Amino acid sequence: MIRTLGPDVRTHARHFLQQSAYTVCESLDANDNWQYDSHQKVFENARPGQDFLWRFDISSTERVKVLRRLDEFNLNAYSLFDSEEALLETLWVREQIFSSQVTQVSLLEPGIDSTIQSTHAPA
Repeated sequence: MIRTLGPDVRTHARHFLQQSAYTVCESLDANDNWQYDSHQKVFENARPGQDFLWRFDISSTERVKVLRRLDEFNLNAYSLFDSEEALLETLWVREQIFSSQVTQVSLLEPGIDSTIQSTHAPA
């Protein structure tokens, strides 16, 4: 059985800022006592009506694309962890990773079929 906890639980302020919710997987042992169990068993158990759990496996080749998209929604190390170290990490990722990527912009004017390629150079 999977239970959800949160977001109204007593925890660190960071978890509140992240709007965290938690899942706990439990099962009954041989003596009918509740015990913690692996979420992986839910993936392996194909019973109808079972608790639902989604897992997203994202290829490492998509890392920059996904991090950039999350950053557009202000989901980054700084907004999640609210520390000076996380701020520095976020700034570094934006300047060193996102800015060095080649971007393509298509011109959508009728009759123009060209692409502008640009690289963002550090200031």
